[in-house]
Amino acid sequence: MPRLVLVAWLFPPHANVGSRRPWRLAKHLPALGWDVTVLTQASVPPRFVDPTPQALPDNVRVVRAYDPPWLARAVAAIDDRRSSQKTQDSQLVDGAAQPSLVERWLPTEPALVWAAHATGRAIALARETRADAIVTTSYPFSAHLVGAAVAQALSISWVADLRDPWTLHFSHEKKSAPTRAIERALERGAFRRASFVTVTTESLRDAYRARYPQRADRIHAVRNAFDPVELGPLERSPGPARLVHFGHVYGGARTLAPILRGLAAVRSERDLDASRVVLENYGRFSREDLELARALGVEDLLSIRAPMPYDQGMQSLRGAALLLLPAWESAFGPLFLPAKLYDYLLVGAPLLAVGHNPELARIVEETRAGVCASRDDHATITATIRRAIDGDPTLLGAEPSRAAAFDARTMAERFDALLRRA
Repeated sequence: MPRLVLVAWLFPPHANVGSRRPWRLAKHLPALGWDVTVLTQASVPPRFVDPTPQALPDNVRVVRAYDPPWLARAVAAIDDRRSSQKTQDSQLVDGAAQPSLVERWLPTEPALVWAAHATGRAIALARETRADAIVTTSYPFSAHLVGAAVAQALSISWVADLRDPWTLHFSHEKKSAPTRAIERALERGAFRRASFVTVTTESLRDAYRARYPQRADRIHAVRNAFDPVELGPLERSPGPARLVHFGHVYGGARTLAPILRGLAAVRSERDLDASRVVLENYGRFSREDLELARALGVEDLLSIRAPMPYDQGMQSLRGAALLLLPAWESAFGPLFLPAKLYDYLLVGAPLLAVGHNPELARIVEETRAGVCASRDDHATITATIRRAIDGDPTLLGAEPSRAAAFDARTMAERFDALLRRA
């Protein structure tokens, strides 16, 4: 049986959506013949814990020693203070905020500080388990420095998995020139040394193949996925029509502005109040979008809520009249596919995707999951919101047989094939 060390700083019970890709690999790779050991962070700060049970096969070993114990304790103490100081405005973010000095000047991210510790732990685990391969998954991008060091020290295969673009990310442009240069060099080294590099979209795969043509055959797209779970019947919640967005809204690059304008347009046509329709956002919300809602006169139809545990969230999505999916709007936006897309496909409620993203539009069309519109297509956005409020029976979500292409078992099979080639 081949043996694998999976290095993932984000891993359940962390609530970040990035924890689910490595968890799904750890869950499904053993059925394909892999012995899996996971190296992840020592402890999850309390406010980031998702209590949803995330079962793994009995033979999967999870070692929580990515970061040094003293650092884990310090982070937990800071997080306890932050949790006690939360206010009603804690859910609001300023989309125009500038990056901190650390973000501008420290290459990769603050996790670089404990990359040396993670490297030592990963090498020790790989030796102990006699690993045949290592997979490192980012964020944080310093995880790939760990992968390079382990692969070189032990002469084993290495797959570098980028859940998001590295230097092809819009946040990269906000960093200092020296930091950008260092990160480009680190990225170039990772792409040169890795047996394979995996990314989550075909658009990003093509962009990186163009950047590193000599390694093009080693760069592959393995999209995110959903884990098949039993859900209740697809039935709209009683009461007002729920327009639901799961995740954060930052304003500018990721905004609900076109949807807020569509909601205002429908309200101008008829007598709408919160007994008829509500726009629910589970996550942080941008001040810019809140101010726009006030200016449009639809703030009373807006409900800003804290994120909920994953299992509860899936049931909540199941009863939505319309699932909202704003695409990233920037020069780098088409390289992203929001991870929530796959949960939306599993849930099966109709979705409205807004923004320019050809790959996203193609998936929505292939799965018949709902409607795609550019952010300037006011007529389509308004009409779709109107149909959702009215309960139009022709407004449907993803067909299960078509959505099955994004089952996590299929994602694991893609990784299995690459690992065996490596």
